[in-house]
Amino acid sequence: MRIAFRLDISTTIGTGHLARCLSLSKELGGKGGECVFFVKSNDVDLSAYDTSGATVEQLDYSVSDKNATATLLKDHGPFDWLIVDHYGLDRPWEEHVHAFVPRIMVIDDLNRDHHCDLLLDQNFFRDQTIRYPRLRSEGVPLLIGPEYALLRSEFRGIPHRVGPRKDTTRVNLFFGGADASNLTTIAIEAIRSLQMGAIAADVIVGSANPHRRAVKKLCDSLRWCTYHEQVSNIAELFMRADIGFGAGGSAVWEKCAVGLPTVAVCVADNQIGPMEELEHIGAIILHKGDHDTSGFADILKRSINSPHLDRVAAVGRKLYDGMGTERVANALERWR
Repeated sequence: MRIAFRLDISTTIGTGHLARCLSLSKELGGKGGECVFFVKSNDVDLSAYDTSGATVEQLDYSVSDKNATATLLKDHGPFDWLIVDHYGLDRPWEEHVHAFVPRIMVIDDLNRDHHCDLLLDQNFFRDQTIRYPRLRSEGVPLLIGPEYALLRSEFRGIPHRVGPRKDTTRVNLFFGGADASNLTTIAIEAIRSLQMGAIAADVIVGSANPHRRAVKKLCDSLRWCTYHEQVSNIAELFMRADIGFGAGGSAVWEKCAVGLPTVAVCVADNQIGPMEELEHIGAIILHKGDHDTSGFADILKRSINSPHLDRVAAVGRKLYDGMGTERVANALERWR
């Protein structure tokens, strides 16, 4: 099976689209699939990411996106599937490129209108039946829910934590691969302002983070703060923490999968609805205050001292079992 992926990556867009598509491509590659990525990487160096097993092709910026994608599909095809993970592309674009590939799977979470053969929405919703009404009426298969979350293989078979948390002494900070707003620094300053001597922090940043050098310098000046850049063992770092604090994207699902209670900060409008759904059932703690030192310090202090962290971890863990990527890969094979 040959699969093309259409996605973009930048310091503004972030790296989440690439991360989840890489998870799926590696799963498909393990099943004998051949994957090609069609991307506009803009201001991000793709060489920092493990794209082994896949080919990466840059789109031609001089022509329209739909025509550039069509050209790549013709030049590098034939393909069995085109997987589209892009908030800027929808039904008209998909109708155009469908002439060059037999099947399209769309990854979305905005309940938009699409022209596709399979749709994946990895978010939890209490009422899934109101999602994507036109696709439902057209009989398009829908993969909706946390059981289809595209997590990396390192999040499978994570052992359960033994016994309740006695103390919350280690915080994990991760605001995504880019963090253009530099919320990482604000979070570090918030912890410092609390003057909680027993607290240590693991700070994770991606290579696309434009503030990473300043963040490293700050971490190096604080004995309780450990800096990690573009890590390959993020599951391990999540597992050794007592609480997570970071962006409300797919990393929240990863923290849930390892049983790490997490405080989520919505850094994009599309994160608000899904994060509110998770908060409603008690799977996360959602920060709704200001994105400043005072606001972060307030939610961190209340969360670190919360007696409900084990319950939050248990609810999140029940939702995300780490097997979603395999389920999606099997669905692509089944419906090709």
